[in-house]
Amino acid sequence: MHFFQTRQSDTFTDGFSPSHVSELEPQSAKVLLDRFFAHTHVKNPVLDEVHTRQLVSRLALHGIDWSPQSCLALLVCALGSLAAPIVGNEDTRYDVTPGSHQYQTAQSFFHAAQKRLGICLTNGDIISTQCLFLSGVYMITIFRPIEAWRLFLQALSNCQTLDFLTRENSNRVVTVSYNTASPSTPHTTLTTTSTDSQTRYGNQTLEQAIYWSAWKSEMEMRSELQPQDFKLPNTQKLTYPPFLPSPPNISDQDTSIDGLTLSEQRGWFFYLSEISLRRLVSRIKREILAFGDLCKEGVDTLSLLSRSVEEYELQAKAWYDALPEAVRFDDLPVTDDICKFVLRGHYNNLFEMIYWPFVDAAVHCGSQGKVPGPNDEVTQEESRFSDLAYKGLEKHVERIRNDRCGYRHQHHGTLPMIRSSTRSALVLMAASFTLAEKSDGTTECNFDSRFSGLRMPDGWQEAVYDVVEMNRFWRDEAADVKWRIGILERAFQRAQSYYNGGVEVDEEGICSMSECYRFCSR
Repeated sequence: MHFFQTRQSDTFTDGFSPSHVSELEPQSAKVLLDRFFAHTHVKNPVLDEVHTRQLVSRLALHGIDWSPQSCLALLVCALGSLAAPIVGNEDTRYDVTPGSHQYQTAQSFFHAAQKRLGICLTNGDIISTQCLFLSGVYMITIFRPIEAWRLFLQALSNCQTLDFLTRENSNRVVTVSYNTASPSTPHTTLTTTSTDSQTRYGNQTLEQAIYWSAWKSEMEMRSELQPQDFKLPNTQKLTYPPFLPSPPNISDQDTSIDGLTLSEQRGWFFYLSEISLRRLVSRIKREILAFGDLCKEGVDTLSLLSRSVEEYELQAKAWYDALPEAVRFDDLPVTDDICKFVLRGHYNNLFEMIYWPFVDAAVHCGSQGKVPGPNDEVTQEESRFSDLAYKGLEKHVERIRNDRCGYRHQHHGTLPMIRSSTRSALVLMAASFTLAEKSDGTTECNFDSRFSGLRMPDGWQEAVYDVVEMNRFWRDEAADVKWRIGILERAFQRAQSYYNGGVEVDEEGICSMSECYRFCSR
């Protein structure tokens, strides 16, 4: 079964009302543009903001035609209708349910854009590729992941004929400098002197930006959906393009060209920081998987891996230390800035991945290599296993706490967030079952004595409860959420019976540790 399932009752024509499109006028267009560039485009800056604002405003004045430019304008308005700020109060939700005015308006714009999308399928120009990509963003925002993947794939296909990919010197197109303390994070001034006749950015920036956004979006959706003829080996999944997108080159001295807006600057700082973090995650994950291959040879991979953990932690900290101030976050959950919110989540994911082999071994009673007997001498590396597994469980609690303020915020990262938070809840409950069964002597396997000091992190039950409530909130929006909520509720009921004492549990409804863990494994 695919992890993501399409809402069966939803169709492209739901809520279509031509009046929303025909009545588009400059003032309402400005509101939609402001929302789009503040809350959606900032995460994937594939457009020239000033040029796009001028384009949409001109079409609002003179009318929509059948050109790719009109298709782009309609998509911007559709996404602007759904866009909203992230809020700190998890009880607050910007209403974009299928019956809401915002959703109906967005569907109207998207339906009109869809009628103009056909020409983009045969054009290989930038604007057609941008239309395909933004259509994918719209579809994942309204929980249509399969359709979103198709559009991202088509956008990436369009990118294959872009000039920067076909140049002989394409491996030298990036000129951003790097901080030697953190080779993963670029430092840029976002200034110099290049432009073209259509936008302020120049073709190279626009081409590289749309390529990167299409590439990472298609890869993410393919990894989630696992379409039959598009599955990739793990090694290929982890390989990112060898270059970073070049930021806009706009000179402060050229008064004939508008400088970068604040949202453009923030968006590009976020964009480059996120990409560099993704590449760091990719590199570390490759190394961790390489350790796993040694397990087949009978090597104690956990001991070997534990020696590298500190180096991975230092690399992660170096990335954080090099963050530009505009997107730097602190240790507290982010409640009012979508860029910091997303980066904070990705940063937490990196640490969760580093500690994952130790959590996995603890829950599986020592599945990683040999399990020593209770009388065997514990090595220096093995003495750290409990602490590393505990850190991993803490990161799962942190992920849930960090994501809590976004649990009712609908954007194109909502479905992946639901998945990652749900996985964290299931990991926490699987670990709690293993520890509870160990303590009362009912565990079905020989518990790995190297994890004898492991305990559950503070606040884990509250975190799991939050995830259960989040899935209940979205259960009518995606079929797989409704299916998954049963697993979560049964597992949480069992966890309460173990740790709260005296809670009566329906034996037929109990979720076993193996069942719980099966749904949280990667």
